[in-house]
Amino acid sequence: MLCLHQTTRIGKDEPAGLGGKPNLHYAAELADRGFVTLAPDYPNFGEYQFDAYAHGYASTTMKVAPPPVVVSTRRRPPCAAT
Repeated sequence: MLCLHQTTRIGKDEPAGLGGKPNLHYAAELADRGFVTLAPDYPNFGEYQFDAYAHGYASTTMKVAPPPVVVSTRRRPPCAAT
């Protein structure tokens, strides 16, 4: 079971049961019930420190740029009368 953490500084430690919020310890609870759980850190949370700018990224957010607006200068022919 893939157990992703919220955006807490301690990262994977929260769902793994090592943080201070018992209501977020769901990976530990699932493991206690017999499930195999995997709780990775997101970049720059917990132990996973990553300098995105040093690796050529222009931004460190997970936002997607909107598609470019395309303006057509072609004129449509007039509609035929019915």
